[in-house]
Amino acid sequence: MKIRSLYLISALLLVIILLTSMMGCSGGGSNVKGITVQNVGEKVRTALQSLHSYEADMEMAANVEGVVEGQTMALKMSAKANGAMDLEAKKSGTEMAISVTGKAGTEKVDQTTKTSTYIIEDTAYVGTADESGKMTWKTQSAPSSTWDQQQQTQQMMSLLDSSNIKYLKSEKVQSTQCYLVELDPDLNLLWNFIMQQMGSSSPDMDTSQLSNAIKEATVKYWFDQDTLFFRKVYVYIDMEMDAEMLGAKSGSVKYIIELTSDFNKYNTNMNIQLPAEATED
Repeated sequence: MKIRSLYLISALLLVIILLTSMMGCSGGGSNVKGITVQNVGEKVRTALQSLHSYEADMEMAANVEGVVEGQTMALKMSAKANGAMDLEAKKSGTEMAISVTGKAGTEKVDQTTKTSTYIIEDTAYVGTADESGKMTWKTQSAPSSTWDQQQQTQQMMSLLDSSNIKYLKSEKVQSTQCYLVELDPDLNLLWNFIMQQMGSSSPDMDTSQLSNAIKEATVKYWFDQDTLFFRKVYVYIDMEMDAEMLGAKSGSVKYIIELTSDFNKYNTNMNIQLPAEATED
């Protein structure tokens, strides 16, 4: 039970990270300085064609509570990440630390994982730190579409075509005037990402099950009014999975996940440097 549940947490974390780079909105109603829910998608898509580099910082917190097959689970999870992307230089780098504490059945959980992920041209370098902090690196070929501007834009806009806008208004993020868009995210798209990360052996869930599992899901985007580049993202998910959804005989688990990402330094030299040890034999 412990292993499966921790794996699900990791899958949900990845879903949220993906959401932070996928701006989505469609619907009707509001108008803020000429930007409407009808045209914001098209305008953001056009703006993203000129976005070549940026930095991002992310913080996430999650609570996981429940009883599965008679075993109690009470876990807290936190994550921090910072990264940079430079499409023109064909470089990206992300440093992340994830901590999980609490209990899963009779076992006490107190684990911190640090990872580094760099993509330089056509090669990906992934480092994982052991308890002493020493990194073990693996390399692999990067997807051929990694530096394709059109592919990147399409990925970023995947939710735009499948979610509804709750409202659109003007709001400041620190000193930056932004358009704030709140979405009703497409639950099927969200669940498809979860299933992809959990593997083909994961239980199937139809639309009604998914609607019952996710009690609340909020996605907010703040776009810089001058550039229409994303400035901030907020994601909140409250969901409860029953035994069938977990692939267990009995029980249920409640997940509450909250994430904030901030984006800045658009179209500047990112100075992304691959650590020397990543290429050592």
